[in-house]
Formats: sequence, structure tokens, C-alpha cells
Amino acid sequence: MEKSTKRLMILAIALSALMLLLVLAPALAKGGDYGVNTGASASNSNCGGTGQPACTLNWNGYGLTFSHAQGVYHVYDFDDLRCTVYIHSGTGAVSFRGDQCSQYQSSS
Repeated sequence: MEKSTKRLMILAIALSALMLLLVLAPALAKGGDYGVNTGASASNSNCGGTGQPACTLNWNGYGLTFSHAQGVYHVYDFDDLRCTVYIHSGTGAVSFRGDQCSQYQSSS
């Protein structure tokens, strides 16, 4: 009888810990989830809303993630290259900066 009571207590503690983790998951994710599930990054980085730049872009098959706004430029980073893209918010003019930008190959 004593062994089964210990097992039930351990099971109850494990289930309680799991439930607590599930309840706290959204709060824990907000710090660095890049807005995947909670939208936290979108509100922190001023992207994704009405009149704001997109939080992610697909640029000729390359993924770009919004970094910040710098004056009239929207600044994006390539997901797989050390290359930053500056897109002028008014004209759409683009410039690339970074040591791996030469690896980017436009499909056009």
C-alpha cells in the first residue's frame, strides 16, 4: 500500500509540474520566440501591424527577418547569411551590407 501511495504522489507532482509549465508557457515564450506563437516580437519590434513592415519576407527563396527601423529604412537580416538588407520605406530602394552578402544570388 505504501509503494502505491508514493507512486500516486510522484505522479500527482509530475502532473502538477506539467500543468504549471503549460500555464506559464506563453509568458516564458514572449522573451525570444520572434513572434511565432505569441506575437510578442511583433509588438516589440514594430512589425506586422497595420502600416508597419512585415516581420518576415521571402526574398527570392531566402528568408529575411525584420530587425528594426532606421530612419526611412526597414532593416532586415537574412536568416541564413550574415547580410543585412536596408529597404527604403518610400522608394523601395535596396542596399545590402555584410560579409556574406556576396553569397546572395538573385534569381532574376
